[in-house]
Amino acid sequence: MQGMKRMLLPGALMIATTALAQKAPAKGPLPILDASVMYSAERIKTTGGDSAWLQGASGELAFPLYKNLGAAFNVTGEHNGNLGTDKGGFSKISFVAGPRYTVPLRRMRFYGEALLGTAHGFDATFPAINGASSSANAFAMQAGGGLDVDWKRHIAVRAIEASYVRTQFPNGASNVQHDLKLAAGIVFRIPIY
Repeated sequence: MQGMKRMLLPGALMIATTALAQKAPAKGPLPILDASVMYSAERIKTTGGDSAWLQGASGELAFPLYKNLGAAFNVTGEHNGNLGTDKGGFSKISFVAGPRYTVPLRRMRFYGEALLGTAHGFDATFPAINGASSSANAFAMQAGGGLDVDWKRHIAVRAIEASYVRTQFPNGASNVQHDLKLAAGIVFRIPIY
């Protein structure tokens, strides 16, 4: 019995040491998931050639893939209820994703991204072959960048995000829209273990 205890003790220590070694965090900083909530404003051209602002909110998730390269997923909802007396309003929800490159500096991060996806427009009139529709789906592209400034340990302020937004909603002419989107908000920085 005494010999059995002598054999079990080193075996148990070896198993415990191996388990602890597997749980030990890797050297260096942990990868961070950025979850942001932002106020969003997008300058659009109406079918009459006038300019107007859509206003709303964006939510975004971004996580690292390799070194400074990561991926970002963005959902934006915006609305303008009065584009003029004869034009009515316009609402849009977009879902885009793609690569993001981040340049970290002391207490701040610059990033650039190119996101592709889809947009759904509604509360408007979209010309079609067999009449008009009050909603439409379209290809969407968003390319731009921004600046995050650390505020607290796991919270940063998105000081500015500026993006070129291209959509392809039917409009009876070119069926292409070229817009400017500006956003700012709060970023929650969550360590990934």
